[in-house]
Amino acid sequence: MKQSPHICRLVIRILTDDIGGDPCARHVTVARAAFETLFHRAFDDSRDFLHCPAEIDRPSRKCFIFIDVDAANALDVELDDVPISCYLAVVESPATGIL
Repeated sequence: MKQSPHICRLVIRILTDDIGGDPCARHVTVARAAFETLFHRAFDDSRDFLHCPAEIDRPSRKCFIFIDVDAANALDVELDDVPISCYLAVVESPATGIL
């Protein structure tokens, strides 16, 4: 199978109470912070896919968010061939945000 040079899957563990803002937008907040920190670019929903649990908007939950980076460029790639990186999202400070 061909593979995009940038495709990877991020697994980010969060505690829902640690992610500020609108509870229904926590997955977007985490994705934006991850992309700014790790890739120095914005999350782009036309090329990156985001998978989040239904309970992400509830208080006091431990959740895993899966983000497929550059997945739109590699729709024929087997998931077994995609590198996976795991992270724990933490709040550094209210001023600096997460990750």
